[in-house]
Amino acid sequence: MGIATYGIWGFFPAFFQLLRPAGPLEILAHRIVWTALLMAVALLLQRRLGELGTLGRRDWALLAITTLMIITNWLLFTNAVNGGRVVDSALGYFINPLVSVALGVLIFRERLYPAQCIALCIAVAAVALLSTGTDRDPWVALGIACSFALYGALHKVLTVDPALGVAVETAMATPMAIAYLLLLEWRGYGHFTNHGSEHIILTVLSGVLTAFTLMLFAAAAQGLPLVTMGLLQYLMPSLQLIWGLLVNHETMSATSWSGLGLIWLALTLFSSDAVLRARNR
Repeated sequence: MGIATYGIWGFFPAFFQLLRPAGPLEILAHRIVWTALLMAVALLLQRRLGELGTLGRRDWALLAITTLMIITNWLLFTNAVNGGRVVDSALGYFINPLVSVALGVLIFRERLYPAQCIALCIAVAAVALLSTGTDRDPWVALGIACSFALYGALHKVLTVDPALGVAVETAMATPMAIAYLLLLEWRGYGHFTNHGSEHIILTVLSGVLTAFTLMLFAAAAQGLPLVTMGLLQYLMPSLQLIWGLLVNHETMSATSWSGLGLIWLALTLFSSDAVLRARNR
């Protein structure tokens, strides 16, 4: 289930490019609406809708912030993919684990071991190097990395079940998404019904895939050690990078390759240290 989750996420660029000529905002709005609908059906079938009444004010406030973070992440990702910048998206998800480590130190006062400190310093150098590359806009990758890392950090302090959390987050964003889609259709700029049945099916599938992979992820996270999940997550940006370079024919300068090499060095160092410590325990 873990491999399936990150494998599907790794091929998301291939799928979301099929939704053209719809723009990033329209794709995002449809993704929110259909995911919310499917998560509501899933909770209804599991007879878990009553759990919404157990959420406190703190939970609702935190979920409102996580909603903003995940919607920002989805928008940046969709904009990068449909703008021919899959490589930037992949770099963002490579950087994400190291941003999560930095947030752990700054927010949760987590302790870093010497090898992890070195890995974090290498990652900072990598980001600085990528920022100097003439063919890369570092803000796309950093925006994707930081929004997803903040999303994960906030869920660390949430006591809400992951499936319930995703249902609430998408439900919170649904009214604005529906309003935007109705406005597009009213002004004649919508693409949902104007490009045949295949486009309608693919658009609905964006929500199906999102809900399905999130539930797969929740199930995998419950059954696998955290170290294993941490290592599996590199599958997603690796597949995205391959897609961007080999299929989309995107390019990377020598500076960008050097930055990516430093990221891989930092990830290898950090992951190796985590595996060794897990084995010792």
